[in-house]
Amino acid sequence: MEIKLAENNDKIKWDQFVNTSSNSSPFHLFDWKKIFENNYGLKTSYLMAKDNGTIKGILPLVLLKSRLTGTFFVSFPVSDDGGMCTEDV
Repeated sequence: MEIKLAENNDKIKWDQFVNTSSNSSPFHLFDWKKIFENNYGLKTSYLMAKDNGTIKGILPLVLLKSRLTGTFFVSFPVSDDGGMCTEDV
């Protein structure tokens, strides 16, 4: 199994995984990455677990910085949904 950072050219496969997974929500879709980066200026790290080229899990992460709580990653900063989504792991 390989863990890698998702890039823009991974969008189609990422979204196919989200759309076919019984554990996903609309908050896992790849377009949220662009929204957080372009609209809010936030840094993202979208991780994929792949086995023999097939996505087995995803974890969208958004870096938040706060004077009160410090710097940390969250999966989806505007909802309780999101988080890790896996199949067959």
